[in-house]
Amino acid sequence: MGVTMTERSSYVHVEKADLPLNSGESVHDFMRQLRDGVREHMRKKLKLADDSHVFPVDVFANTAVIEVSQFKKNKKPKHAFFSVSFKRNGPVMELGDPVEVFRRVTYEPLTTVAKRSSLWSGVL
Repeated sequence: MGVTMTERSSYVHVEKADLPLNSGESVHDFMRQLRDGVREHMRKKLKLADDSHVFPVDVFANTAVIEVSQFKKNKKPKHAFFSVSFKRNGPVMELGDPVEVFRRVTYEPLTTVAKRSSLWSGVL
């Protein structure tokens, strides 16, 4: 299930069944709480400037991959990715220490992975 984040043109892909949603909570509400918590947490842990962009790009059952972008006038932006563990404790989102990670995307032939019954199977 893709969740559109209105702040920028990105999609965060999550599986609703994998997320620790509170009773009655939507994926959108969960992502908003995670995004807001991660922004504050990463700015403190990494001592980031207020104009740094902090955005969850991938979310799993208990970890999120966060993209951090820093912009300086007349310089090429710096981008880094961090893995951050999270745990739901009622309404509180507990976040672990960020670990810098390398982002690698692979595309596998359908002969090596389970074939879908239709194009949108498992997406919507």
